[in-house]
Amino acid sequence: MDEIETYTRRWNLRLTGGPQTDQEDVRAKVIQICQEVVPDTKNKLVDSVETVHRLGRRRAAAEGSAPRHIIVQFVSRVCRDAVWREAKTSLYLRQHGLCFKEDISKGDRERQEKLWPQIQRAREAGKRAEPSSRGPSLHRRNRRDRAHGRTYRNEGLASGDGVLPDSVDAAEGGTVTFTTSLAPTQTPFITITWYFGSTTIITSNTDSNFTAPEYEGRITLFISTGSLQLRNLSLNDAGEYGVILKPAGSKVQSGTSTLNIHEPVSNVRVTVSSSDLVEFNSSVTLSCSADGINLTTFLWFNGTSEVTLSDRVHLTDGGATLTIATVWRYDQGPFTCKVSDPFSSSTSAPAEVSISYGPDDVILRSSPLLDYYEEGSDLSLSCSADSRPAAHFKWLFNSKLLSFTGAQIQVKNMQTNQSGDYSCQAFNSKTLKYTTSQPGESQKFLLCHPPMSRSRAPQ
Repeated sequence: MDEIETYTRRWNLRLTGGPQTDQEDVRAKVIQICQEVVPDTKNKLVDSVETVHRLGRRRAAAEGSAPRHIIVQFVSRVCRDAVWREAKTSLYLRQHGLCFKEDISKGDRERQEKLWPQIQRAREAGKRAEPSSRGPSLHRRNRRDRAHGRTYRNEGLASGDGVLPDSVDAAEGGTVTFTTSLAPTQTPFITITWYFGSTTIITSNTDSNFTAPEYEGRITLFISTGSLQLRNLSLNDAGEYGVILKPAGSKVQSGTSTLNIHEPVSNVRVTVSSSDLVEFNSSVTLSCSADGINLTTFLWFNGTSEVTLSDRVHLTDGGATLTIATVWRYDQGPFTCKVSDPFSSSTSAPAEVSISYGPDDVILRSSPLLDYYEEGSDLSLSCSADSRPAAHFKWLFNSKLLSFTGAQIQVKNMQTNQSGDYSCQAFNSKTLKYTTSQPGESQKFLLCHPPMSRSRAPQ
């Protein structure tokens, strides 16, 4: 019986301080007070207030006597909760000496008195604790101002009564599902009602459905469990949600859950300490930052491969800073940073690092490639090197520098005095490094006929 009384009283509020007159319309008076407290629901309150009566025996109003308390029973739990929520901070009530209280049963009152020391200790520890018809509710003050934090929470009671989780989290623009603890039923619920604050989101009966216009296309109701999915979340969706479920042949069940909306990770960017580096001589630091970060993780990629830590590759600042102590040519990227939190993730635009290296692997080639060349024939020599930036080339004949420059030279009408060893030398203007083709890669050209006339080696 105590459980039934407790549930029934959840639809009630107790009004104290209401002036009493002999010929009063107490219901009209209460409706007018409620409309002042929650002006947005003026029209609904007329039909939502079912019965109103004063406690105790009827007696003539005497000057100086305390007015009897008024019990207000609501048809709509949504309207009742809206009045109760707004009454806590209502300036109108304070100015007129009025006060709304929850109409709790004797059993609930005894339980609250028993748990009152626990509530006091919680408050002293910096938690928010307050009694209600559902028993004491303890939770931290988790709301942070938008200008100073990224999490938005409603400070209402965080109790799901076992039907819903105390709270759920989701990212702005994302999707959340309020999942009830009820097993799927083969028999449809007689009524399912979901509400947010004083707004009814959806009411589903066995023969009809009503969805508030602002939630059209944004919700999905799972009729076998009473769960609700809400999509395209905005920061304004943060707050307390409630559900009332009326199963066939069973008692009504209800619960509330607080939705916390987190700004999604966005605007991920990478900054590079220096973009002009020399292999084996330079170090570089890459820093990753983003908007909307909260309990984030950082993941670095070089191209499509995740960056591997080593003696020369380090992560600091919780993974937000990547330092390469001695760069190699393979460290030029492109680097990307992926930032994730429990609700969203985003990846930065590629950031490249310019690393100068070489010249290495200097190779000399001849065309045509023959064992012997006839006197008077033509020869083309080309030189290549692995270098960044591109190397500059000089040419040597029998270890003596020629006047030719460039990656290719032409030897026309070859003569016997042009037989010998040709080699090329590569130079990198950034690394200031010279590299000459190896002796085994030099070209020794022999002519098969004696010279017909006196000629010179290329100058």
